[in-house]
Amino acid sequence: MAVVVITGGASGIGLETAIHLQSLGCPSSNKMEQTRA
Repeated sequence: MAVVVITGGASGIGLETAIHLQSLGCPSSNKMEQTRA
């Protein structure tokens, strides 16, 4: 998942999209997503 996030960031998809993709694959990021929500 980390590779996808890095590639997405390089492509300029957007920080929010990268964070969202990371939250889908990483439990630690999922906790951040819940805090933001």
